[in-house]
Amino acid sequence: MEGVSKIYHLGRSRTSLRETIAGLFHRTCEQGTVLKALDNLSLRINRGESVGFIGPNGAGKTTLLRLLSGITTPSTGTICTYGRISSLIELGAGFHPDLTGRENIYLNAAILGLKRQEIQRRFDAIVAFSEMEHFLDTPVKRYSSGMYCRLGFSVAAFVDPDILLVDEVLAVGDAAFQAKCLKRMSELRAAGTTIILVTHSLGYLQRLCQRAIFLYQGKIQADGATSEVIQTYMNHPAYRGNLSRVEPDVIRFTSTITGGPVAITSVYFTDRSGNRIEQAHTGMPLNIHIAYTAFEPIADANVEIWLYGLDGSEYATFATMWDGLGPLTLQGRGEIRLQFDALCLMPGGYFVNAAISDLNGLRKYDLHWERHYLIVLGGPIAYGMVYQPHRWIVGEGNGDA
Repeated sequence: MEGVSKIYHLGRSRTSLRETIAGLFHRTCEQGTVLKALDNLSLRINRGESVGFIGPNGAGKTTLLRLLSGITTPSTGTICTYGRISSLIELGAGFHPDLTGRENIYLNAAILGLKRQEIQRRFDAIVAFSEMEHFLDTPVKRYSSGMYCRLGFSVAAFVDPDILLVDEVLAVGDAAFQAKCLKRMSELRAAGTTIILVTHSLGYLQRLCQRAIFLYQGKIQADGATSEVIQTYMNHPAYRGNLSRVEPDVIRFTSTITGGPVAITSVYFTDRSGNRIEQAHTGMPLNIHIAYTAFEPIADANVEIWLYGLDGSEYATFATMWDGLGPLTLQGRGEIRLQFDALCLMPGGYFVNAAISDLNGLRKYDLHWERHYLIVLGGPIAYGMVYQPHRWIVGEGNGDA
């Protein structure tokens, strides 16, 4: 891709032939606002790479996928792709609503370049993966969004694509199907398929992509290793602005409770030496500090900390009462610290949620939810969801099972 831009003219749409003809003579006043969705992008994605595009809404991510898939053409610049492209960009894209699921499998696969014999060889695998056996002969116009997603992804992922393009459309599937999709994409990646993913889920990005590209206002802001690009994105005003717009009823709890007998005044992090940090490293010590002010003595306090991924996954939850500290007495100003000798979180971004509650954890005196986040950078080389501190022992024993 070299010097690619995509420009849209935002103006009043023509609703009749008469208006269209009239508009030819009044183009200057009817043209409307010009939107540059992509602005002079140049990048190269190598065969077999897994690349994720992130950025706020309107950054140009989906427009880029549309250009790569050939749905639309660039206003300027050139795009060169090699091999069979399979895409899942919009729900129902490529489906004919009056055809059945069975017929649409053949239609979609044919559009992607497969011959009838090839489709027949893959048909059973597509149906089995989608778990849509009972609805194959139903017109897809009667499908739910989740059913569209199942069938669309199954076709896209089982036609042996050289390049797989996936937009945020997977978010409509249930958790079990999302897990199947992630596993299938990992298999395709291992087989050498180039995967290009657009997502708002930084957790998915970490799991699937070795490389990430941060788009903002149609331009590349960062391109590199996934953990480094996530860090850049999370520090960008566009991301912080999105966090500030989260409404309390959208998240699991009220983000802050006011008027209680005790208030959390700050949550911050320190390293082994007690220096304040905003970035930690996998496998290294970390301290989480909760500073509080008790407006009246509290004799039954319990402190809770939740570690959540940015995709909503709960990684760990801690509570003083679970660890045998019993009821805490809080009075005046003070601080409570949770200490990790070796942080087990893999590189990425995490919410650190905190609460002070009663001993049963039922009454929250104060709660900070999705207000504090921690960036974790690389440490020891490891893969998976968490890092487990460990050591190898070589040369001991006699080798008997």
